[in-house]
Amino acid sequence: SAGNECEGCPRKFEHVAEVPVRKYSQNNLESQIFRFTDKEVVRGKTYTYRLMLCVESGICSEGCTTEVKYK
Repeated sequence: SAGNECEGCPRKFEHVAEVPVRKYSQNNLESQIFRFTDKEVVRGKTYTYRLMLCVESGICSEGCTTEVKYK
């Protein structure tokens, strides 16, 4: 959850963005790079992000999480 400072506390994730993945050419490495910028962060807080990978049919799987301490 946004700004959660309690290490080891349960996290509640919320949907913040969708990054569409387009078909890419093996020769075009730039199209294989995806970026997201969270513009709502607050200095001094800790944020945990998790990717949800979904296919067109709507089947999704959870990816790894990462924790970011914004100083």
